Amino acid sequence: MNPRKTLPSSCRGCVSGALALNTLLLMAGCATIRDEVPRTSSYAIEKPQATELARAFAAQLGAEPGGSGFRLLPDRQEAFLVRAALAEAAQRTLDLQYHIIAPDTTGTLLIYHAMLAAQRGVRVRLLINDLDVGDRDNQLAKLAAHPNMEVRVFNPFARRSFGSLSRFIDYLSDGTCLNRRMHNKL
Repeated sequence: MNPRKTLPSSCRGCVSGALALNTLLLMAGCATIRDEVPRTSSYAIEKPQATELARAFAAQLGAEPGGSGFRLLPDRQEAFLVRAALAEAAQRTLDLQYHIIAPDTTGTLLIYHAMLAAQRGVRVRLLINDLDVGDRDNQLAKLAAHPNMEVRVFNPFARRSFGSLSRFIDYLSDGTCLNRRMHNKL
């Protein structure tokens, strides 16, 4: 029996599309995912107390032995202004850790200040959660191409080629992918 003779002409395209989609999903399901990729080791700077920022806060840190210098900034405007000022003041290294860097005004300004620091010779390390990177891999690759920028993605999705569909498949196939997220802004 010939299926072309039994199907109305309006459904033939649907069947062809469904067969193509099934074939694509089967091929993607059989693909090998590369877990290990080459990574360059990255370490904290030596003698951080030799920077102007360290000298400026030395008295406060000395007043509380064992203190970390950690401070919560609950006001979003103050938090951004402090991060921008620290990026401008950075001399040797700038470490940024973000859950989301959206392509909005704040995200753009943050990256701008980080790039200015990198252009001054400051080593900039950016760690970003993959949950909201979406289709911006090329933008992150351009940042990472700067000799003073290191970009790392926390808990990256295994499949990247089909955008949101790939992330959805990762969610279905690996529950830790959804639950293991970094919500910090440092």
